[in-house]
Amino acid sequence: MGIQLDYAKARGLLTTKEVCQLLGDISVSTLWHLTKAGRFPQPTDRFGGRKFWHEDVVVKWIEEARNGTAA
Repeated sequence: MGIQLDYAKARGLLTTKEVCQLLGDISVSTLWHLTKAGRFPQPTDRFGGRKFWHEDVVVKWIEEARNGTAA
């Protein structure tokens, strides 16, 4: 794992691949479609051209989706 990924993990950040896996192994293009449509939160941090989501934001969105209250 590179320095950027070590730093991201220490801050509780998820990569695009990890977010896709948490959402049921959706494709990256589906993730970007949901994000662009405003149906999933935008990535909040970028390091070296990579995008990251805060884990707590993703988990909250998943919980809201299960309860029918997600955007």
